[in-house]
Amino acid sequence: MRRRIFRALAHLALHHYVAVLAVSVLLTAGAVVIGGMRGKFATNLSSLLPPGAKYCEGLRTVVGHFGSLDILLCVLEADRKEDIDDAKPLVEKFAERLAAHDDMIERVQYKVGQEQEKFIREQLAGKGYLYLDEEDFPQIEEKLSPEGMRKQLDLAMSVFRGDAAVFRQRVLPDPLNFLEVFDRHISKMGGNFRTKDAERYITSSDGRMLVVSIKAKGVAQDLEFDHRLMKMVRKDAEEVFGKAHERFDVGFTGSFAIAVQDDMTLRSDILYTFGISLAAVLALFALAFKRFGMVFYVGTPLAMSVVWTLGLAFTVFGRISIISGGFAAILVGLGIDFAIHTYNRYVEERRVTDSLEEAVENAIVKSGEGIFFGAVTTSIAFFGVTITEFSGLKELGFLAGAGVLLGMAAMLLVLPALLVAREKIGRTKLGKPEIYSFGLPYLSSFVQKHAAAAASVLFGLGAVAVAVVLLTITTEMFDSEFANLKPKHDPVMELQKRVMDGLNWNVDKAMVFTVAPTFEEALEAAAEVRGNVYGLEKEGELTGHTSLVDYIPTRKNQERVLEFLGRYDFAKVKEQFRAVAGEAGFNPKGFRDFYMRLDELAEFLEKPEFITLETLEQGGLETVARGFTTATDDAIKIDDLRYRTGHIVVTYIQPKRMEGGGLSSAWYKDVEKRLGARPGGLAAMTSVRQVGYELRDIVYDDFALITLLVFLGVWVCLLVTFSGSLRALRRPLTILIMAVLVPLLMLAGGIPFSVINVTIVAGGVFMGTLMLLGRPLRALVALLPIATGIFWMVAVMMLAEKFMPGSGFKFNYINVIVLPAIIGIGIDSGIHLVHRYAEDGEVGPSVELTGRALMMTSLTTMLGFGSLIISRYRGIKSLGMVASLGVFACLVASLVGLTALLHWLGRYIVREREVNTDGGVPEAAGAPGTEAEKER
Repeated sequence: MRRRIFRALAHLALHHYVAVLAVSVLLTAGAVVIGGMRGKFATNLSSLLPPGAKYCEGLRTVVGHFGSLDILLCVLEADRKEDIDDAKPLVEKFAERLAAHDDMIERVQYKVGQEQEKFIREQLAGKGYLYLDEEDFPQIEEKLSPEGMRKQLDLAMSVFRGDAAVFRQRVLPDPLNFLEVFDRHISKMGGNFRTKDAERYITSSDGRMLVVSIKAKGVAQDLEFDHRLMKMVRKDAEEVFGKAHERFDVGFTGSFAIAVQDDMTLRSDILYTFGISLAAVLALFALAFKRFGMVFYVGTPLAMSVVWTLGLAFTVFGRISIISGGFAAILVGLGIDFAIHTYNRYVEERRVTDSLEEAVENAIVKSGEGIFFGAVTTSIAFFGVTITEFSGLKELGFLAGAGVLLGMAAMLLVLPALLVAREKIGRTKLGKPEIYSFGLPYLSSFVQKHAAAAASVLFGLGAVAVAVVLLTITTEMFDSEFANLKPKHDPVMELQKRVMDGLNWNVDKAMVFTVAPTFEEALEAAAEVRGNVYGLEKEGELTGHTSLVDYIPTRKNQERVLEFLGRYDFAKVKEQFRAVAGEAGFNPKGFRDFYMRLDELAEFLEKPEFITLETLEQGGLETVARGFTTATDDAIKIDDLRYRTGHIVVTYIQPKRMEGGGLSSAWYKDVEKRLGARPGGLAAMTSVRQVGYELRDIVYDDFALITLLVFLGVWVCLLVTFSGSLRALRRPLTILIMAVLVPLLMLAGGIPFSVINVTIVAGGVFMGTLMLLGRPLRALVALLPIATGIFWMVAVMMLAEKFMPGSGFKFNYINVIVLPAIIGIGIDSGIHLVHRYAEDGEVGPSVELTGRALMMTSLTTMLGFGSLIISRYRGIKSLGMVASLGVFACLVASLVGLTALLHWLGRYIVREREVNTDGGVPEAAGAPGTEAEKER
């Protein structure tokens, strides 16, 4: 059956090569068109979050109901404070220009509380007093007493003598300086920014940085909007600041600027790494076979398969993400392996026969099964990743798995068709290739001479690595920082860090949202949350917050204020003030505006109106209100047990800043617990960092199960592919093993990464390979290279991070895919070497012949992954580093460790003429390519 399929493929390449090439070109063109029409690059990780996870859902709730939390910052930096002071009028002009783009800009802020201060002033004679709280009552009582009035007027007299203009503007309307009381409330409304600037401009503590905060109407995930926004803002900045750039630098940072920068970086990195990997593997191919002219014939189907995969990505997902961005280089490194096998077999067949048809058919039929086996086992490893809840890794696993299969199809169809066209058009016959030995004869001699020492040292180090990894690995080996996936020296990110340092501002804010059936209940719960926030701020755990309660006091608080103010007869207060003012030497008639405000307050107390959402909307703070509260009919999940609908109120808090890293997961859990549930409404907390920790735990749990699935899938593939597989499937032992493995596999889904999982994996794979190879020792030996290589890889990573922190060898959301990938790529190394030794009974042929294929495929795979090291994205770079390390470790463990062990103890492990129970056929004859396999 399998041979008939491969003969059909050969028939297509031979007799319909024009059609094959035409269809492949059309598919490539179609993929390019799809990429041009639908292709997007998702650099924002929020679109990759898994559904159902607590903090991920919380973040979706906030973003979904309150719109984007993204902002754009325009930053002016200068060496002298005076230059920044001179730029302030230009900043006002720039803000006016931006506000005119009301189709894209929602709000522009360059002063702390500029909208809020205007709102308070307009409401001062009436509702503005409702912002007072019990902490303000003693101060108000003092100001309304005769002694307090006299004290305030004495201060006013000193101001009058110093500056008449200030007296008219500030003292006459507010002689008792009530604004002093309200300043505390105004500053609370200032949002994330705090400033010491007298004019309330958002400036750094040293006064040499000025910031304009821009709230756009779009979201940072919309890259088309991001590019239009940045183009418009940069144009306005250039026109407004003009030559003033010579005195200060103008830069942009924040979510929108970062998204545009990431988009351009990701696009260039994909092309760059793909080009480097393609050139590198083709150069190695040409050097190994000494045929530089064949680069075109091998490179064309290789590039086509990558373009097809790219078209598939845009068709299925509509995007390439920051996590799946390295797939192209991976496919090049894996796809060239198929080309090596196909081309090598074709040239050998062409040398012994003049028949083109016979050469092509034999090449495809004889190499096709091995190529198919390699493609399926590798794709199983990548497809296994798709069971994870993390969308980013799911996409990468799907693309890599599908890309491997498309690469196989290209090498079994397009490459033979090109070779047929080459000979039929050019009438060129190929000779036998001369392949480099890679020094394997010398290695074979060394291994046989020092077998015991080499095997003992290498596998002894492997045992040490196993002990170190199992006993010391923790979640700290996983880097959950999203920022560490991005370029290290990114000017936009570096500017954001300077802004954070200059303003003492933490961009990693957390959101605490309360849900209740009514708005008042949700607001009351938010007020209680804010009370706890104050306590955390005093302890230094938080550096600031913004709350809707700062804009809309709770009904209970407003009622307390009305009760307090109701104790005063403001007609008597006015008469008392006239008397005190006359005694202080002022003309009492000059305070008409103040008397009018007192009369308005008296009238308000007779018919009080509470501050509500409508008050904010009428006062010009509608957009502010929309950022804090909304009504919803959706079921909002607060914890694992309860759901609430109605109204949501969100409070934004600023965690303390930590030097050299972020706050721990335990810190967030403690803060969340202290904010906790509140009477009248439920409170939940979420943040980008909490999402990161949650994803870390999800990835750890998922990849324990993924590893088991990959091993099981490869095991089944081996059973079906190798000799005796169908007979093995009928054995009672097979049924027993499946009955044990499947429940263990189901249980593993809830078991975190631990010694238990590793034991399950090792046991399952050992039993599977035992069935394949027939004896326990043979199974164990065949698995040693891949197991040893993986543990070496992890141990080296741990040592690198211990002695070189920040070296990039920590596991993260991107490079964690290496664990199942290495299994799929390297699992067959030990099996092929053991089979070859069982067939020949000598180590020499195993190293020199089988080892040559392993060396070639390992080097090309390392080149494919290794090209990712030049990526500017640290996450993709780390994928290249870790994968190359893993492939190299498995190669050394196979060619040196396993062959040394076979030479030393092979006669006890594999018997040369061993007869199996099914009719006297040597088990070694089951290896692909033997006479038994050919006859079958």
